[in-house]
Amino acid sequence: MSITPVPLAPADTRRAAAVLARAFQDDPMMAFLAPDPDRRARLLPGMLGAGLRDCLDQGRVTTTTDLAGVACWLRPGRTDPGPVRMLRTGILVRSLPLGVGGLRRLLGLAGEMKAGHHRVMADPHWYLLQLGTEPDRVGRGVGGAVLAPVLAEADRAGQACYLETHNERNLAFYARHGFEPAVADQYAGLRFWGLRRDPR
Repeated sequence: MSITPVPLAPADTRRAAAVLARAFQDDPMMAFLAPDPDRRARLLPGMLGAGLRDCLDQGRVTTTTDLAGVACWLRPGRTDPGPVRMLRTGILVRSLPLGVGGLRRLLGLAGEMKAGHHRVMADPHWYLLQLGTEPDRVGRGVGGAVLAPVLAEADRAGQACYLETHNERNLAFYARHGFEPAVADQYAGLRFWGLRRDPR
C-alpha cells in the first residue's frame, strides 16, 4: 500500500508533537537530556512541539494522512534559529523543566553539534530538525515517505540537505536516502553524527 505524504495542517500540531514524542522517547539524546523516562515522556511533547512550530514557520513539515510520521525541515537560509526565534516558538521556555543539569547538557551538546554543522555545511541547505514515526509503524516506509517531498525539492533546486542523529542504527536508513556521514563526534560520552546529502 502506498503512503501519501501531505503538509502538516497547523491544527494538527499537537497531535504531530505527540507522534514525535513517542518516536523519540528512547532516543539517546533525549535520554541524555532527561534520564528519567517518566519525566522525559512528560517533557518531550512540549520540547519537540516547539521545534515543530519553528519548522512550520521557517520551513516545511510533512506527515501522512493518518499522522503516522512527521518530518520537520528548516529551509535554506533559516537553519540557524537565533534567540528571538527560540523565544517566539517556546523552545527556550519548554527546555527549562530539564533543570540546571539538563540545560547545561543541552547547551553544551547544541554547541558541539552547531560547530560540526557549520564546519561541513557552508552552502545554503535544508536542515532536517526532526523525523519521527509512530513506533508501531517503523520499518513500513513511513519515514521515507515523509522525507521524499523536501528531498525532491532540494534536488530540483540543486541544494544539499543535512541532519544529525544520535542513534547509530539510523545511519543505514539515512544512507538509503542518500545521506553520508560528514561529522562523527561526541559530547560528554554521547555520540552523534552529522549527515550530508548532496543534490541528485
